[in-house]
Amino acid sequence: MEINPRNKKDIPDSFLYIDLESVKRGELVKHVISDKKGAPSRAQRLLEEGDILYSCVRPYQHNNYLFTDSQTAVASTGFACLRGAECPEFLYQLLNTDRFTNAVLERCTGTSYPAINSTDLSSIKVMLPSKNEQLAIGTLIGLIDSKITVQNKIIEELSTLIIQLCRTMRTSQDCHLGDLCSCKTSQIKEGDLQPVGQYPVYGAAGLAGRLDTFEFSKPGIAIIKDGAGVGRSYEIKSEHYSVLGTMALLLPNDGVPTSFLWAAVLGLNFKSYVVGSGIPHIYFKNYSHAEIAEPSTYNITLSRLISLLKGKRENAEEALTSLQSQKAFFLANMFI
Repeated sequence: MEINPRNKKDIPDSFLYIDLESVKRGELVKHVISDKKGAPSRAQRLLEEGDILYSCVRPYQHNNYLFTDSQTAVASTGFACLRGAECPEFLYQLLNTDRFTNAVLERCTGTSYPAINSTDLSSIKVMLPSKNEQLAIGTLIGLIDSKITVQNKIIEELSTLIIQLCRTMRTSQDCHLGDLCSCKTSQIKEGDLQPVGQYPVYGAAGLAGRLDTFEFSKPGIAIIKDGAGVGRSYEIKSEHYSVLGTMALLLPNDGVPTSFLWAAVLGLNFKSYVVGSGIPHIYFKNYSHAEIAEPSTYNITLSRLISLLKGKRENAEEALTSLQSQKAFFLANMFI
């Protein structure tokens, strides 16, 4: 096997350019067709089918890629190109194991931007089973990768459709967010949470912990009110729960379905209500005046459709989590 083999022919005039930002956890997320004259100086590695691109920068992110396309492509020198493996599918999966990643990190230089050079990368020894075993393992985990890609696509398309439908809800100059709900806050901090408890406590990423007491007794809409992700919202369906102090909780007025309120809020653009140069904040007193979809028959019917799509997305997210757990198990137990 070779690392960074010499190009067998000149770089063509036009090609698919794969740089470090083009790959995310094994998927090619950016397709840029470049020409030889306008390409960056790092566009040096002319690829062949079966090549493995190993990201030499921040290797713990596992932004590596198995090139299986017949399209003419050139990779950045930010990748190490591995060519000639007996079973590229197996070696690619091996490179993503925690054991190999830890061996790479031991040889990296830099703290905030750890990187490894090709010479140090080539010094890491790996154990390979028989070719038949390599094929079986590589094929199995490759199938899981394919299913993960499909689930990510489903989630992405459902999310786009949900947002588009939310933005088609009919707003009214006579209807404002503050007319449909009240806003509640909490003083609970992460340090107050317990690993076990009778009632859930929700934060920016969903369930944050538990407590033996609760503050709210009806479903609502949680909104991140400061820090990273400010303005992002999700529906809480629990009957008894609390939220962290970093969250605002919108409780629908009588007669306003929670699912409708969530869809209406998702259609809002909170960027215009963000204040603060250091840590961004949004305040209900400001965005409560936002014009919002009125609870008409049309909008409520549309919100029910959006709620169904949200349920499909949640099912897809659960399937994705299950597939990721399966892959993690195999990576941890099928490689020596």
